[in-house]
Amino acid sequence: MRPFTHGVLFTCLGGSLLAQAVTVSLDALTPLQCRVVQGVATAQQTLPVGPLAQFGEVTASLGSPPLIASASLGWSAGSSSTESVVSLTFANQLSGPGSTSIDPGEILVTFTGSSASTFPVRFVADVSVSGAGSSPFVRIDRDNDGSIDWTLGGGVFAGAVADLVTQPLRLRVLCQELRTQAGNQILQLNLRVLPDNGVVVTPIRTDCSGGSTRYSVEPVFDTSLVDVVLQSSRTEWHVLGIAAQPQLLPPALTLTSLPCLLVPSPDWVLRTGTIYLQIPAAVRPITLYSQLALLNTGNGIRVSDAFLVTAR
Repeated sequence: MRPFTHGVLFTCLGGSLLAQAVTVSLDALTPLQCRVVQGVATAQQTLPVGPLAQFGEVTASLGSPPLIASASLGWSAGSSSTESVVSLTFANQLSGPGSTSIDPGEILVTFTGSSASTFPVRFVADVSVSGAGSSPFVRIDRDNDGSIDWTLGGGVFAGAVADLVTQPLRLRVLCQELRTQAGNQILQLNLRVLPDNGVVVTPIRTDCSGGSTRYSVEPVFDTSLVDVVLQSSRTEWHVLGIAAQPQLLPPALTLTSLPCLLVPSPDWVLRTGTIYLQIPAAVRPITLYSQLALLNTGNGIRVSDAFLVTAR
């Protein structure tokens, strides 16, 4: 093992040193209502204007298999040291005559930073869809200033905030959906706030462990003590290097026919679960590679996915 030649990297093993955090709140600006009609029967649920819990759902349904009519609008919010996410879920199912409706509604999502120093972040929206048929009409008004900045299907919605402490990110989400033809669909809109600390992490797909452990490498919100957290689901050997030095491990060591490629040069090897890594300005720009080496008795040596960490 050879030492790093690009200055000093500071680490902390185990417990978190993080001081900066993102909090998120949700408010219904209009009543939130779902309705379904099946023959002469009607069902609806309405939630009044006001603050929303971190998790919740408005739903209406009628019938029983195979004839079901249902509509729901759900939400969840949560924050960690590496991201803050609000998920909005729009779901409908109509398997016979009738209609389902998520009536026009508005939800204000507010992300706020807590820090004694400047707190830069970036944000992005992503969408996942399952099923077929009509999709909800969803729009986003950034800053809640009355102008529409993004419409579902209209490209990428992303940006940056220079300081989340003095400039909370306010996103007004407008939504509605009406289905009158048989079908079902679930659409999930995720609004993510992520660190903007000059660190970019790129995964390199090399896992040959068969899912025996989970490994993540992510930038963190805290820019005073920590820049990146490297986390394994259990105690393993972390291999870090300042260069890529790919080595294809022989089957005699891996005891599997799957290719096992160890990517980093072995400049630094530590056996632990979590590493909090600071990359000072004095050593930037720098590129690092990180990967887990899994030494399992009876199962040979395996490796996780590798990660390229670029700090500018």
